[in-house]
Amino acid sequence: MSRAVAAPRLWQPRAATPILAPMNFFRRVSPIKAFTDLWGFLRQRRRHEVVFLVLSFSLTWGMFTAFMIDTRIVTPYKRDIVYVEQWRADRTNAEIIAQQKLDLPKEKAALEAQAKADAQRRLAFKHMEDQLKAVGLD
Repeated sequence: MSRAVAAPRLWQPRAATPILAPMNFFRRVSPIKAFTDLWGFLRQRRRHEVVFLVLSFSLTWGMFTAFMIDTRIVTPYKRDIVYVEQWRADRTNAEIIAQQKLDLPKEKAALEAQAKADAQRRLAFKHMEDQLKAVGLD
């Protein structure tokens, strides 16, 4: 007569339990208790301490509000359409050169406008750097 011996199980699954069952923290939290605790704390403070507390909260809230309003920049939608010119495959070199001569003044004007904008930007940064050097921030 042979007995079957069961091998020891190293891992045994536990019964399914709710995840939030051991968390009793929220049972002790109450908005009414929090308000009474805050009211008791504020009653023990001197008047100028409460005034400075309210002032600091209002200034902080005002700064956050100002930054939130300032960062809400609505830019109008602007289409950026790029038109591509199509050319015939059987163009002659003379036609290509003639078109390049027509396009050259437009290209030079665009490059000059870009150079002028870059120079103005450099001048603005130079002016800002001079102002910072004047107050000792280099």
